[in-house]
Amino acid sequence: MREATAFELTGWDELIVRNPDGGQILQTRAWGEFKRRHGWLPKYLVGDLAGGRVAMLALRRRVLGVGELWYLPKGPGVADLEQLAGLVEQLRSQPRVFAVKVEPEIEDSPSATTELKRLGLTKSRRDVQITRATIIVEIGDDDEALLASFKPKTRYNIRLAARRGVHVEAVPATDSNVDTMYALMASTRDRAGFTLRPKAYFRGYWQLQEAAGQGQLFFARLDGEVLAGLYATFLGTKAWYKALARAGIDNFRWLAIVQPRLVIALGLDTYGAMKIALHGESFPCPRNLREGVVESFRYLSSDVWCQAHPAVGGYHRTRAQVAEDWRSMAARIPVVSYGAPG
Repeated sequence: MREATAFELTGWDELIVRNPDGGQILQTRAWGEFKRRHGWLPKYLVGDLAGGRVAMLALRRRVLGVGELWYLPKGPGVADLEQLAGLVEQLRSQPRVFAVKVEPEIEDSPSATTELKRLGLTKSRRDVQITRATIIVEIGDDDEALLASFKPKTRYNIRLAARRGVHVEAVPATDSNVDTMYALMASTRDRAGFTLRPKAYFRGYWQLQEAAGQGQLFFARLDGEVLAGLYATFLGTKAWYKALARAGIDNFRWLAIVQPRLVIALGLDTYGAMKIALHGESFPCPRNLREGVVESFRYLSSDVWCQAHPAVGGYHRTRAQVAEDWRSMAARIPVVSYGAPG
């Protein structure tokens, strides 16, 4: 194992694509230089394999009095455990390195776990990359063939969104668009409760990878309003989505897009908020839950009803009362009958 030459560094990403795994976006030159801004020292290495070589990005941190910690994000780019075994020994031989963290994408199985332990590797207590599994989707077909491979409900929703006027466009990662995307991510974080890095972090690597021709930001819009965003990265014949977020927009815009026949709001607070948001402050709201469950209102082609769970939200309705509420609602919802084929 040796450091990459100056000539190899000029075509580093091409070397990564020629690795046995077909390349990883987190092994690129752009990613290494981006992480340099955040305290890591990138080291570009070339390891020997039988019949070939593997290009590797190692991110280094110096620990006073101990040595260097090396981290190979989604690397080394091997295709199987046999290839990994040869590189592990080469990594172990590096001077002044007290620990190396590797993340090759090798299929998980009991036999693979056994072999990794035999190589002397120990599962770390924490994962750097949040994703614990990889789903590979073949997208080489044309759009219609790809759409046909989806489940019927997915195809229906995609076509429905298009009919309602939702369109997806590629946009540059300008500061303004980054602000919009980060606001979507923050909204998603607030709903889902996950940790989110500062905006400057995302701006840095989105713009750097875009400049390297390896990243693209997409927005889904309806009537000029951004409903969702996605940042995708790509290298060689592979692509990854790195960030996905959608607007909370009180979910009311989705009512306009999907227009379901029935919408059920659980709790008087939710029901009242929907009523005001969709019809204005002057629209009368029920004074208590019992009043709410015996009325409904219409929004476009959707009927919106109020219901509750037993003893939820301070209303203290019994299971029997809630069951009767739902039966009463069901009795007043028009039922569409479909005759048997003739």
